[in-house]
Amino acid sequence: MNSNALLGALCAALLVAAPSAQAITLASTSLGGNDNNGVLIGADTLGVDVGLRGFSPATFTFTKGPNSAASYDFSSVIENLIGFPFGSVQVSLLGGATFAGTGSVTPGFGTIDSITLLPAVGSTSLTVAFGANGEPFGVNIGNPFGALGLADWTIRLGNADSFSVEFAATPIPIPGGLVLLLSGLAGFAVMSRRRKA
Repeated sequence: MNSNALLGALCAALLVAAPSAQAITLASTSLGGNDNNGVLIGADTLGVDVGLRGFSPATFTFTKGPNSAASYDFSSVIENLIGFPFGSVQVSLLGGATFAGTGSVTPGFGTIDSITLLPAVGSTSLTVAFGANGEPFGVNIGNPFGALGLADWTIRLGNADSFSVEFAATPIPIPGGLVLLLSGLAGFAVMSRRRKA
């Protein structure tokens, strides 16, 4: 075999063995004081592990490559590092991506009151609301650990060159009567201090 034929065969073998360009890549994060615990990108899967340390959102922006699939199986671990139970958790898609199929939601220790996709058509926001005691540990969206009986969500990508996934939590709403009681106690404490002075 001449050297040109050998070189051509070697180049062809390397081209076949070379990994294809990644379909999507993580372009940037805006964590707002939260933690990026890891992002997993596969040929048609996307996973995000985020630790929320406050009630400000964490945003992950992805760039689509030439080999991007039309839709991705999506899962996420959302850890509660705030110190107060989540009243609800919201996952929002920005930049034209939408939830195209529903999957599982598994709380750590709390109970789920409701799961809402908004708007009903072309859903860009998934909200999981918890019971009266909230969720102190965290929540799994989809099936990040490959458990039997659970399913990932499906994200359909839009025509834009990039899209973002935003995670945010809200605290447990404080009942109006409790707010009134606490404000009354604060007022009583102020009056007591004035009398002592």
